[in-house]
Amino acid sequence: MTEEPSATLRHLLTEINTLVDATEFPLTIPGSDDAVELRERLSTRIATHLLPRMGENSAPAVVVLGGSAGAGKSTLLNSVVREEVSQAGVVRPTTRTPVLVHHPSVTGHPLEAIATSVAHRAISPTMVIVDAPDLDSLSAENRRLALTLLDSADLWVFVTSAARYGDQLPWSNLIEARERGMQVAVVLNRVPKHALAAVRADLLSRLETLGLGSAPLFFIEDVSPHEGPLPQALVSEFVMWLNAAGGERQSRGLIRRTSSGVWQSVHDGLLDLAGAVDSQARAAARLGRASVASVRGPQSDLDSAIVSGELALGAPTARWLALASAGGVLEPFLTDQKVKGGTAKMERTAALAQLARECRESVVRLLVDAIQDADAGVREWWQHQGAAHLTDSVAATRQADARKIAEATIDTWMQDILGLLDAHGFEPSPRLTELVESRAVRDLVVAAAVGVPGAVQASKAHVGETIHYEALAGLREAAKRAVNEATTPFLAVIRTLPTADSATRLRVRAAELKGHIGGS
Repeated sequence: MTEEPSATLRHLLTEINTLVDATEFPLTIPGSDDAVELRERLSTRIATHLLPRMGENSAPAVVVLGGSAGAGKSTLLNSVVREEVSQAGVVRPTTRTPVLVHHPSVTGHPLEAIATSVAHRAISPTMVIVDAPDLDSLSAENRRLALTLLDSADLWVFVTSAARYGDQLPWSNLIEARERGMQVAVVLNRVPKHALAAVRADLLSRLETLGLGSAPLFFIEDVSPHEGPLPQALVSEFVMWLNAAGGERQSRGLIRRTSSGVWQSVHDGLLDLAGAVDSQARAAARLGRASVASVRGPQSDLDSAIVSGELALGAPTARWLALASAGGVLEPFLTDQKVKGGTAKMERTAALAQLARECRESVVRLLVDAIQDADAGVREWWQHQGAAHLTDSVAATRQADARKIAEATIDTWMQDILGLLDAHGFEPSPRLTELVESRAVRDLVVAAAVGVPGAVQASKAHVGETIHYEALAGLREAAKRAVNEATTPFLAVIRTLPTADSATRLRVRAAELKGHIGGS
């Protein structure tokens, strides 16, 4: 890429940064934690490393003193400026908040958002030095901050000690730094005189193996416990080298070399992030399918109860038997006997209304159970799929809520039967007119559709089989829709989850970035 970035590239990088920050990984699936960490590190590289260097007045080079606990990072920084600007001591961790030391002319550095800022004239205007928390800190937040600072660095001064230089974690970070082209120097602190030769040979061998054999290497002799900066003679070689690296030309070169690797790491990171978003999108799609499938059991059980007449068991059937038995008010529906009008007709009409109410209550009761079973089934599946935390915004379907849904469903269905009668142009026969008032026809159809045995016979005979079966089909469909409503709030949550389109946008931006930075 060119040395002077174009306005187009800056605009693209700003859009990429916004896109990365907006990328979420809400589903707890394999790789989601790594994806969140990648997102944060990409955001850091863009916001604190690349964007600040896109203008004419580019930000100064960032030198990070990072390494293991107890390596003497804070003491080394204090020794560079010959003044205690970062607390040092034996209690760990001494550095909880990063310390950013810069020339007084440097203001508004991006890292001031996460670090304590200290102005000092011992630091070149073209460089800032950061004392980072321990890479192996017991505090997760400290470890996160340390990695954030390394992602912001142009130069990582890896500070370790004769006692700690073999620790695995810092070396794994060094490998990553090398892979993305970061400039690295190594300071081996607190080296006993008698061990210098052996430690030097071993450390050089390790660096050579990692491809860091050319990295500047400094040894600082161990001194007895003391307070304040180290004796100047012990750090003079390192300070001279650091001052040279902070020169105008050298610092620009340092930034250029490290940034080259950072650009490529951002491109590659966008592709990795897109892959992680794809995994989230696939998991979300599975969750949606499973949510719909989870209600099929309750739907099927309820439908079987409707078709088999189970809904009519108990009170509805008992009510019919009492009313339609010999001498009962509804007996004429099953016989050809002459009937009386007037009060007797009103009694038959009222009896059917009571029967319809009991049928309604029976359907509502089973529908409530089915709705609650469906809700519980969806929640159980979400829990198994690492999405239980996303159901916090979806209130559990309480019995009162389920009953409202069930009652509204059945009342609408009963009202629709009136429309069904009108649609078929139904006209009651003279016999039916003698038996009940017209409003009772619907109640008879309701009882029959619910499965009351005698009512089925009477409805088919007096209203017709077509209307009976269409009313039954309407009840089955209405019940299915009501149970399916249990998935509605869950599917609404799923619509907020990452999609394949989100991954595509990341890949498109990665391709655009590749066009600017070249194929290196």
